[in-house]
Amino acid sequence: MEFSYTEINLGIFIGMFLSLLGVLNLVKRQSRVIWPKVEGRIIVSSVSRENPKTELLGSDYFPTTIKGGAKSYFLPWFKYEYVVENKKYISHRMYSAPLSWLKISDVRKFNSDEKVLVHYKPIDPEKAFILHSPIWFSLFLTGIGILMWVALFFKL
Repeated sequence: MEFSYTEINLGIFIGMFLSLLGVLNLVKRQSRVIWPKVEGRIIVSSVSRENPKTELLGSDYFPTTIKGGAKSYFLPWFKYEYVVENKKYISHRMYSAPLSWLKISDVRKFNSDEKVLVHYKPIDPEKAFILHSPIWFSLFLTGIGILMWVALFFKL
């Protein structure tokens, strides 16, 4: 099977983009390891099965839709509060890196009113998370991207 130069160049670009995305995600994850921690409290932590067409705009529980079968979706409802320098903050971010694979089991292991350790950004405490992102996702993106662009580069 022969590829045109346009297809090969597009593949190389996509591969480079994926590898760059993976590296940047990994850098963000690693840079957040040293963020200070404070004790927080889970406000809401539940998972429901809903039709994704259900109107959720205006809700303050920050749902995330995850495909979970033929026509079912899981909606994690997750929110926590924490205090930094006598100011209360509320967040819904679970993982440290922007690109992460949200696992329903991670949401289910927290209960409402449970105390948790919250990592927050020192210069902007509104930015916070409670779990470090798995490193494998960033490495997977980087690896797939490198394999893709190297394989297509040598196809030229």
